[in-house]
Amino acid sequence: MPGGALIVDFIEGRAPRLPDELDAMADTLARLHSLPLPTSESPIPRQDNPFRATLDVVEQGARRFLDKAVVDLGARGEIVEELDLMRGMAATLVHRSQPLSMALADTHPGNFIVDRAGIAWFVDLEKVHVGSAAIDLAHATLPTSTLWHPDVGKLLSRAEVEGFCASYLAQIGETRAAELRPWLQPMRRLTWLRTIIFMARWKVQTEAPRDPSDPSQWSDAGLEPAMKVHLQARIDQCFDRGSFRALRAEWL
Repeated sequence: MPGGALIVDFIEGRAPRLPDELDAMADTLARLHSLPLPTSESPIPRQDNPFRATLDVVEQGARRFLDKAVVDLGARGEIVEELDLMRGMAATLVHRSQPLSMALADTHPGNFIVDRAGIAWFVDLEKVHVGSAAIDLAHATLPTSTLWHPDVGKLLSRAEVEGFCASYLAQIGETRAAELRPWLQPMRRLTWLRTIIFMARWKVQTEAPRDPSDPSQWSDAGLEPAMKVHLQARIDQCFDRGSFRALRAEWL
């Protein structure tokens, strides 16, 4: 198989209980991020500059979906302002070397299963790539992630997020932790924008009539009605201007 093969097993367990099992998630991420990087011949995708690559994805998505998805001018203004700030930071950050790891991309808590031994297994491996560990840490703890899955539904405090990051950094060694620490906040901000744009695309494309000429159009046709209602409510909650301001207070 050109892309390799994945051997899977059934894991009996449940979604993580937050914040109590954040340490278990941190342990799993630390272990996976510590795996050796693949050789240059590997088919596994690679982001040599995760900040630039992620900002490009945000820019492209914002142009296509932001105005249609976020109709409240004040809320949209918060996103535009944050994106402008990221563009300003890019002038410096794209020229700095970010430590690369085996990264997972979609690390919201609903993609972990905690077994009877308390191990948090990560189960969504289709987006594995070489990239930013800081993105995975951010995506595991942002409100846009912790509220996404109906079996999680927890808004973490700043202290709980900081404790999660501290638990992770304590497991990866002083040298690696020192290299990664300066990237935690910039990539958290950028990951928040990436997730907001994901939600914007989801809202626009799932609410639009099916376009047979656009194979890239997303669909929620396979979801249960209750899940559709849940996701729409979460998107509306995450698009609230008050939610934007509460999160951005972390860094502004």
